[in-house]
Amino acid sequence: MWMHFNSRFRAAIRHSLIVSIALVQAVLLPMASAVSHSNGTAAMLEWESSPSRSLYLYKDTTANEPRFLPTSNMTEIKAGERWYVETNSYGLMAYMSGVRLENPSLKTYGANLLEFAIQHQQDDGEFPEKHDIHHSAAFYYEATARFLMMCREPGFAEGVSSQTIEHLRNGLRKGVIWFGKETSWNDRFWRDNMHHRFLLNASVIFLAQKVLGDLPEDTLAQAYRWLQIAIDRQLPDGAMTELGGPDTGYQALGITFATGILMAGVLPEPMQNRVELLVKKGADWLTGMISVEGRIDDSANTRNGGRGNEMNRTDGKPKGVKPYEHAFALEGAGLYFNESPYLEAADRIMLAYHP
Repeated sequence: MWMHFNSRFRAAIRHSLIVSIALVQAVLLPMASAVSHSNGTAAMLEWESSPSRSLYLYKDTTANEPRFLPTSNMTEIKAGERWYVETNSYGLMAYMSGVRLENPSLKTYGANLLEFAIQHQQDDGEFPEKHDIHHSAAFYYEATARFLMMCREPGFAEGVSSQTIEHLRNGLRKGVIWFGKETSWNDRFWRDNMHHRFLLNASVIFLAQKVLGDLPEDTLAQAYRWLQIAIDRQLPDGAMTELGGPDTGYQALGITFATGILMAGVLPEPMQNRVELLVKKGADWLTGMISVEGRIDDSANTRNGGRGNEMNRTDGKPKGVKPYEHAFALEGAGLYFNESPYLEAADRIMLAYHP
């Protein structure tokens, strides 16, 4: 179905993950001499449909039944339990798993997860949960905007009702307008020393602008402010620090959000160039943390693994390194820039961490 967005060779790598690194290098290295920029919905769809996007959500990587975590029904929330709307952002991954596996039930499940959150959105665009709401909503709105962006591709949203699409569009518009107001930052969890948050926040608005158009000028202005902060705070070596130090996991997230902005193609050329430089420097730094065998050096991490001791707020478990998020980030940079070192590093990670 949508597998034509990946070449036969790279599809084989992604699905079997048994092709030797030598063969990967032999085929991909010639691409480096022909660097190009790939943006738009087709590029986003190729990126999102890769196994690295959803693989870590599976109990085992060959299973047909995923182990998705988000809430799909309010009855699943126990008395006193917190609902984080960000968990419903996994609806995008569920949907893309359905696309990749040609599984209609997974696609339906994913679309329902996204719509479920919108059904509980308040009139002003906020959500009833109040725990780090700005950041939680950011993950959800970013995923919803990505989904709607890909819905522009013919056949992608087959099986998704027009009513669902309209609900998501209306909810996204209300949400990002609320999100862009400084008065929305009303939670005690907001901190400005987490680099990836600025890129996530900016991506929410810029991707929404791509699929909705005509967002208010002050909403877009806020996105540019966040983006400029992220550019200014990147270290010369490409690291984007979290709580005072580097972290490969959040570096991967920052690269992912910035690459999404680039693929949306909504920035004026000078800013587009600056974001491209941010992504390339960031991807170079992250690639340097990947061993020849594909293992991630997280020893210096301040939050995920390494020196970090944070707990996931959604399940209370220690934060650990998520290899497939690293692979997904590098794959996106590789697709956008047509750069083989990033694609090769993503493949090494997939090979190293695949059971």
